[in-house]
Amino acid sequence: MAIPEYADPRSHKHFSRGFVGTSHGDDNTGYKTSWDPISEAKPTSTMGVHTHTRFCVFCGNRAFPIQSCVGADPHGFSCVCKDAMDEIDWQEQFQLLLNEQAKARRLLIKDMPKRNPDVFEQYAKRVWEHNLADIRKDFFAQSAMARLGITVDEPKKFNLG
Repeated sequence: MAIPEYADPRSHKHFSRGFVGTSHGDDNTGYKTSWDPISEAKPTSTMGVHTHTRFCVFCGNRAFPIQSCVGADPHGFSCVCKDAMDEIDWQEQFQLLLNEQAKARRLLIKDMPKRNPDVFEQYAKRVWEHNLADIRKDFFAQSAMARLGITVDEPKKFNLG
């Protein structure tokens, strides 16, 4: 197998050329070019019913399998046409943009104004004093008493403990 005519030059690095013997290779040479399934190829968009036969959605040619090691099942498929190589470039640009946005978000969150714990303490104190004032004025508001943990034993008598 030679590198397909439709292959984009950016995909040539995913093919390997090996010596096979005198005149047994491509174009009666001693070398044969083949797809390297364990190269650093990235998956491209494919379609197909079977898991071992996929076709490129851009050109319709059969996509090549990507394997983690020789003999392993494919974990993706890649076509070598120009549009498939453009898709890989787009995916890399998109991932760079996502990484830049994540970095900017982290910096923005890091610079977020810190909440003042004294404000929370003052607010809790005001609420406590307001609820206590209501009880002292003999306003038996159930919600105020419940928030303070006060139980009523008899009318006009309550337990503050």
